[in-house]
Amino acid sequence: MYSDPMNLKLELLVGFGLGLLVACGTPASSDDGDACPIGKHMCECLSDGSCDTNLQCVDGTCVFPGGTDETGTTGTTGTETEPETDTASEAEFGDGDGDGDPCPEGMLGCACYGNATCDEDLMCEDGTCAEIVCAEGTLGCPCYGNMTCEGSLVCEAETCVEPVCPDGQEGCACYGNDTCDDGLVCEGDVCVMSCPEGQEGCACFGNMTCNVGLLCEMGTCEAPLCPAGDVSCDCYPNMTCNVGLACLMGSCCVEGELDCACDPDMACADPLVCNMGICEQPDP
Repeated sequence: MYSDPMNLKLELLVGFGLGLLVACGTPASSDDGDACPIGKHMCECLSDGSCDTNLQCVDGTCVFPGGTDETGTTGTTGTETEPETDTASEAEFGDGDGDGDPCPEGMLGCACYGNATCDEDLMCEDGTCAEIVCAEGTLGCPCYGNMTCEGSLVCEAETCVEPVCPDGQEGCACYGNDTCDDGLVCEGDVCVMSCPEGQEGCACFGNMTCNVGLLCEMGTCEAPLCPAGDVSCDCYPNMTCNVGLACLMGSCCVEGELDCACDPDMACADPLVCNMGICEQPDP
């Protein structure tokens, strides 16, 4: 059937116009081609201005930070961009609330929590969460908040250091319970060598005596300058001396020597002679 050319042109124009109307009225679609759900990538932001995880609300549309998509390409030109480095903090993806805060509190490089703390294995420095380089309370690291440290460490100039004189050691302060390391006793809040009564350099017994061979001098047991029983020293209280010595007039001498007792065989060293039990020079 023959068609009027004018009618044909009119029909084409009407069809083209309807096509434009349909195209303009079609709702935006998401990456998968479906209708664009609110909060999804390249879709309208939620009513509170937020988007799904790892998305930011920019000019009312949910996009990846920096305008990149999941593959690292831009959402506008399609050209490739540098992939994100491994060192980038997760905080760079933002917290998804569209408020311009790209760094959640408590995370590395982000603000500390309100109580000046951070997530596990992080510490709060000048209001920012940083890696723990030096654990509080340990040697060479900052003291705890109450100016104390671990174990026997002491806090000096806000740093934990080894004490110059550790508690419990000789010449140092006693422990808090007035005790010291083995072999030491606490006297006047200072640890000193344990010194049992009766021993040399220690206190005399209650009756002002000491162990055998020691004298009690001014309350302290001391070795005599000339120990009893030794040659040229006083005899023992029972008037005896050490082996090979004889007690003569309260003093110990060598048997058989001049002016000492003769030996048990009543003999003396040459050329001495034994006269009435005493070794003497022979007559001229």
